[in-house]
Amino acid sequence: MAVDEIAERIRAIGARAPGSYSEFAERASVKEDRGSPDAMNMIANLVADQEATVASARKVVEAAEAAGDQATGDLGVRRIEVHEKNAWMLRSHLE
Repeated sequence: MAVDEIAERIRAIGARAPGSYSEFAERASVKEDRGSPDAMNMIANLVADQEATVASARKVVEAAEAAGDQATGDLGVRRIEVHEKNAWMLRSHLE
């Protein structure tokens, strides 16, 4: 699971990983959807969420590269690949 891998990496570099849902929610680039959108809007929202996650992962890669942290950069690149693919698959339902 991505959350575990990310938390393990945070710990590996000596930082404290968020340990509760509220801590994760505070840091999340994707916010909870409180509405009840129809199916097409729900898919569009999911695409936007995937794109927001990609943007966050790109920032991780940039920061990791600046710090010379290849392992964290690799983790960010792998997250980009997963979420770009998810966005592409979701977008196909909107066409």
